[in-house]
Amino acid sequence: MSTDRESERPVRVAGGGPAGLAAAIELAGRGMAVEVHERHQRVGGRFDGDHQILPVFGDEPQGPALLETLAVDGLSVTPLSRARFLDADGHVVEARSREPYALLIRRGPEPGTLDTALAERARRLGVTIHTGRALGDGRADVLATGLRRVDGLAIERMFRTNADDRVDVLLDEELAPGGYAYLFVDRGEATLGIAALGAFRDLGARLDEARRRFAAIEDFHEDGARSAAHGMNFGLPATALDAGRPRVGEAAGFQDFLFGLGLRMALISGRLAGRALAEGGDYDALWQQDIGSRMRTSLVDRWLYERGWVRRALFARLERDDLRDTLTRLQRDHWAKRAAGPWIRRARLRRDDRRDFVPRGAAGQGAP
Repeated sequence: MSTDRESERPVRVAGGGPAGLAAAIELAGRGMAVEVHERHQRVGGRFDGDHQILPVFGDEPQGPALLETLAVDGLSVTPLSRARFLDADGHVVEARSREPYALLIRRGPEPGTLDTALAERARRLGVTIHTGRALGDGRADVLATGLRRVDGLAIERMFRTNADDRVDVLLDEELAPGGYAYLFVDRGEATLGIAALGAFRDLGARLDEARRRFAAIEDFHEDGARSAAHGMNFGLPATALDAGRPRVGEAAGFQDFLFGLGLRMALISGRLAGRALAEGGDYDALWQQDIGSRMRTSLVDRWLYERGWVRRALFARLERDDLRDTLTRLQRDHWAKRAAGPWIRRARLRRDDRRDFVPRGAAGQGAP
């Protein structure tokens, strides 16, 4: 910001998702004027009541601590301590944890969602949120504009149901290559989805097959079903700065490679970007310190998952061990993972160079 007039203007955040709003909250909490520019007509307009997971297992800070730090309220949260896992052979394991392993939250523009709660918190701090208008990258100070490419794709159906609350996860490499299918039911609202890496063909038919397998355990009906598709961007950038401006969340490829969970990293990276701008700090150094190690470890975890080792380990432990402890152990850093990391990263980069990626707008932010 080279002129006095520019130095007096608000910090401009391009994108009103969790990462962008977390950055705005951090900046406004430090007394800075902030504008958020969200291209959808409403904050959360990319989603339609989709359920998502905010982890409690694994590295700190965990989901509850993040929400407490952001001081959001009015958010509907369901702690999860039970889940059913299915494999390709029809085996079903019911897993439990003494303490919640995750928080189930909803996304979208409606009351009680994460998007609405974050936006309300930002507005209380004085943040101005402009909707229905995109802010060009060249005019933004924080880039929270979502996917730059699509490595993975999830399609979902959301609906009302009279089924009991449940969390079901189907691990079948042939049905969902590199991914999984899932069914979340919470207080009469459900999300049925399937996520895959690279192999995007026939996902609709695969989702129907996943539904059949979930219904075979415990049938359910769908009322008022609506569909959505969302991309996933996995990256391990050398820098998350673009001409000196921080990229946060999906715009930087910040995801947990193992299960594709990105909410925790979106919130963390947004807060770190706000801190770096407010203090004149090194954003790259901050995110590398806070989430870089987890991302590098999760890339090795992903390599193990794609070869079936993680799935086998899960099914071997779930019946006898605490679910939260098992998930934490699976993603724990280890000297063998650190040793294998550089080779796996090089192999993945070579694979990515050969892959045809879905262009931005075909999924992710451009999805219904």
